[in-house]
Amino acid sequence: MPSKKANGEGSVQKYYKDGVLKGWRTTITIGRDDTGKLVRKQFYGKTKLEAIKKKDEYMNKSAAGLLPCDEKITLQEWIKIWLYEYRINDLRPSSLAEYNSLYKNYILNSQIGMRKLKDLKSTNIQAYYNTLVKDKHKTPNTIKSINKMLKPAINQAVKENYIIINPCNNVILPKITDKKEIQIFTLEEEEKFLKSIQDHRNKALFILVLGTGLRIGEVVALKWYDIDFENNDLKVQRTFKRISKINIENPAENKTPIIVVDRINHLFAL
Repeated sequence: MPSKKANGEGSVQKYYKDGVLKGWRTTITIGRDDTGKLVRKQFYGKTKLEAIKKKDEYMNKSAAGLLPCDEKITLQEWIKIWLYEYRINDLRPSSLAEYNSLYKNYILNSQIGMRKLKDLKSTNIQAYYNTLVKDKHKTPNTIKSINKMLKPAINQAVKENYIIINPCNNVILPKITDKKEIQIFTLEEEEKFLKSIQDHRNKALFILVLGTGLRIGEVVALKWYDIDFENNDLKVQRTFKRISKINIENPAENKTPIIVVDRINHLFAL
C-alpha cells in the first residue's frame, strides 16, 4: 500500500517493472487539464528518500516560479517562436533572412534542436559546436553566428521561465584566426587589365571599381548626384542587396528580392 503524505501533497510507493523492484516512486497532483481531468507528475529514485527529494525540489521551484512554462517545448520549437513571433517586426530583412538560414541549417532537426529546452545544458551546445568544427568543417565565424542568434533567443526564454539559465553564457567559442591576406593586382597586372578593356562599353565602371574597391551592389546603386564633378568626389550612400523575403503563412511564396540598403556615407576622391 502506498504511504500518503501527511500534508496531502502526494504518495510514495515502491516501483516495480516486470515484477522486479526498481526503486521508489512519488506522485503528486499538479492541476487539471482542459477537460478537467487531474494531471499528475511522478518522480523516481533508487531509494525512497531520493524520490521524495526530487519531488520536493520540483515543488520548491514551482513555489519560486522557476519551473519551465512548457516542459515539452524543444529548442527548435522555441527558436521558431522567437524568430517569427518576437523578432519578425524589429529585425532588418537581411538579419531576419540570415537568422532564418541559420535556424534551418543548424538548429532544425539537429542534435540540440530536438532537445527539450528545459534540459539544454552548456555541454550540449559546446559538444554540438565542436562537432560542427571538427566533423563538418564549419568555420569559427559560422559558430559565432549561430551563437549570436541562440543567445538572445534563450535569454527571452529565461525571462519567460522556459529555462532557468542561459547555457550559451558558458560556451567557449572557437578562436577566429586572422583573415587571409587579400591578393591584389600588381602594377603590371593593372596595366594589362586596363589595356584589355579599352574598347569595352563598361570601361568606366571597371576603372571605377579598380580605383575604389567598391562592391558590385554599391556600384550599381550609384546615382548621378552621388558624383561631385567639380571637386572630383564620389559619395557611396547605398547598396543593392538580395535578401530572402520570408512568408510565414505561405512558404511557397518566399522570394529573394533586391532591396536598397542605406549606409554610412563613404567619400572617394576621383
